[in-house]
Parts: sequence; C-alpha cells; structure tokens
Amino acid sequence: MKTNTEKKTPLLLTIIGNTLDGDREREITKGSDEYRVISEEVELLSQDPASAVSVLEAVFPGGIPLDAGFYVSLCDLSFKLGFGEVADRTTGLLWAAALRQLKGKAAEDLLRALPSVGHDFFVAISPLSVLLKEIEIEPTFAAEWFPAIVNRIGNDLASGGFWQALGTYCERQIDNALKALPLLLKCSEESAIAVAAYLLGTIRTLEKKEPAASVFDQIEADCAASGHPTTRSAYHRSWIQTSWRGTLGLSDLQRLVAHLNVPNEHQEAFFVVCRSLLAPTTVPECLNFGLSWMRKEASPALSPEAKHVVTDFAVQLFESGGGDVSDMILSVQPIPIESSGTWKRVEALLVSLLRKDTEKFKEFSLKLAERNARGWLRIMQEPRSFEGLFSKMRGRIMVGSLAGLYSRVMLAAASWAYSSLISWNFQRFLQTFLWGSKRTESGWRFTRANEPWCTELQLLGFSSYSSRMCSKPVRSFNRSFATR
Repeated sequence: MKTNTEKKTPLLLTIIGNTLDGDREREITKGSDEYRVISEEVELLSQDPASAVSVLEAVFPGGIPLDAGFYVSLCDLSFKLGFGEVADRTTGLLWAAALRQLKGKAAEDLLRALPSVGHDFFVAISPLSVLLKEIEIEPTFAAEWFPAIVNRIGNDLASGGFWQALGTYCERQIDNALKALPLLLKCSEESAIAVAAYLLGTIRTLEKKEPAASVFDQIEADCAASGHPTTRSAYHRSWIQTSWRGTLGLSDLQRLVAHLNVPNEHQEAFFVVCRSLLAPTTVPECLNFGLSWMRKEASPALSPEAKHVVTDFAVQLFESGGGDVSDMILSVQPIPIESSGTWKRVEALLVSLLRKDTEKFKEFSLKLAERNARGWLRIMQEPRSFEGLFSKMRGRIMVGSLAGLYSRVMLAAASWAYSSLISWNFQRFLQTFLWGSKRTESGWRFTRANEPWCTELQLLGFSSYSSRMCSKPVRSFNRSFATR
C-alpha cells in the first residue's frame, strides 16, 4: 500500500514501460486528461535537462544505439503518444538529450543513421524542428546531412516536416546556415541545390543583424552574378521559398524573370514562376505580371517538361479558385502522347471544369480538339485512359455545341486510319459525350441521327460509319461498358 509520501510514477514513464513490454495499444488521445498530463510532463522535460536524461535512460536501458534502432524506438513511443505535437515534442527532446550525451563523432554517427530508417522514416523526421531548436548543427555537417535526408525523401509528398525544419534551422541558427550555404553551392548534386535554394530563400525573408546581413547580401550578390549552372539554379529556385513566405514583391518578380531570360533556362523559368505564383500570399500585381509573362512565353516549342509545368499550374490555379488560365494549356499544344502525366493533368482540368462550369468545359473541349485532335484521340485509345472524366460525364446531358465536338475531332483527324476511329475507348468517349444515347435490348443506340455532326460526318466520307453510330446499336462495347 502506497503512503502519502510516495511519489506517483510519471505517466510518461508508465507509457515508456508499456512500450518496452511490446504493448501496441495507443494510450494518448488529444483532448483527453492523459493528454493534458503528458503535455505538462513534457514541458518540465524542456526545462530540466536532467529529467530528460532520466527519461532517455528509461527508453534505452541498455545504452543509446548508434543506428536506425534508436529512431525506431522513438517512433514506437511516438505511436503510443498518439503522434502529433506532444509526441514530436517528447521525442525531439529525447533526441536532443541523446546527442548531448554522445557528443562529437558518436553524435554525428547517430544523425547519419537517420536516412537508413525504414518505413518509419517520416515519423522519425517529424520531431526534427524540435531538435534544431535544441541542438546546433555545425555548417560542415549540415552541408552533408541535410542533402542526405533529401535523397532519402526522394519524391515523397510527405516531406513537409523536413522543409519546415530547415526553416527552423535558418531562424534559430542563422550564422550556421549562412556558413553552410557556400558549401552547398559548391555541390552539383540535386539534393544539395534544393537545400541551398531553400536556405537562401528563407534567410532572405528574415530580419538580419550585422554581420549576418552583410554576409547574406554578399552571398546573394555572388549567386546572382554567377555563371555556374547549379549556383544559378539555386538562386532562381530560392525565390519560390521567398514567395511562399509572403515576401515576393512585383519588382522582385520582374528582376527574376529578367535574370531567367536565358534560352537554356526556359524550362526552369516556367517552373520557378509557376511555383512562386501558386503561393497563397501572392499579391494581385505579381499574379497579373506572371500570367502576362507566361502567356507571352508559352508556345508549342516548349519542352515536354515545361509543358507539364504549365499544365499543372493551370489546373492548380483553377482548383484553388485563383482563376481560369486553361488557355495556356491550349497554347502549349501539342502535348506529346508519351507525356502521360501531363495528359492526366489535362483530364483533371476537364473534370474540374465539368463540375464547376459546363459551358467552359464545352468551350475548352472543343478548342483542345481543334488544337490537338490526333494526340487526344491516341491518348483516349490507351487502356483506362480518361476514366475519371468518363465517370463524371456518365448520366449528364450534354447538348448543342458539345455534340459538335465529335465532328470537329473527326475533321481534324480525318487522315487517320479508319480503325483508329472506332477503337473501344473512343466509342466509350462518344457514348458518354454525345447527348441522346440510350440503351436498348440489343445495345446502345444513338438517337440524334438528324444532328449536324452526323451530316458533317457523311460529308467527310464516313457515311456508313456515321449512319451506324446514329441509327444502329453499337455492339462492340455492349458487355464491358454497359455494365460499368
């Protein structure tokens, strides 16, 4: 029986004990009494380094491992704590306590082990911002370690926590960040360029005292004047972060566009401008100037990569309510049929237009058919191509000018082989797209035989085909399409 003088075991230590025993039940829910108690205990950890050491010893009774196992144990504890802010604060403070205990090469070895973490990697980097508020990362090591983490992240979209942590590094350790920048700018690896661009763009937005302000101004001037491709790329891309931190002005954007006026940097110019304009804090004058520049520069001669950037920008801007710039997608046609990712973004725009404004959907569809009928038809012949659009179009009544799309597509692609015009997927598109089709016992029947598009097809020499489409059942996709 406990006496009044006995201390109650802290809840955090109880949870740690359960974690070591292999208990996989989550114990903390945000808003619960336990959550409040844990929050108070974690706050005490931040104020008392000695207590953080004792908790660290409870997590690692056999000593601190210098491999991925260290992070796996912290991830298990994070799970027990319900993830989120309290979990990140707890594991970040314990991570910092471990580095203080190790010091020197052992501490660096532990940090180097982070990219080797397996499926728990993104949980492991979640408390990085907390760590960077507690522990200094020396410039030389930072120039090695941060790019290594970027390489581990790859193209995964769950990387926001890492980049936020880099922002914390600049804010809390600006002198170290300024010393790391020149080291990163000497590297040619993409990961190092990405980190350098982020640091440069973040520090630009911070209030700086001397000598940091003069040091930064010199670094930025050197980057702007450099003829080295990687340095120029880091400088250009740094403005994306500046924009997303809300400090890109019209004069900044004008200077940036002028600086990007080099033929071999055309692709990067579109990437930088598009990403910068998508920032929620973009002021109207910047958006208007950027759109004007893009409309002037967008053309069929752009590289496939630049066409993808323009297309993706148009889709994101429309979906976020920033405006309709679908004309830019038309300006860069033809999009190569090999650019399947770009065509998926075209489909995304069509779906959004159909959902928000049917008239704009009709207008854009007709113009796309006029600009690149051959490419569109070939893409629609691919298995499961434009499935999302088809599913949205089923059951909707499309009248008037929309039906005219078929004849315009046929006119633009009249030189194609007859077989390419009656592919299964293209018939599906017609059945979905054209108003007036209905299902009969023997198949789907198109009932608009007197519509202009049927007459126009007959004039084009497709009389038997158009008659069959307008007045006879279409059997070729009877089983597969009608049951979907």
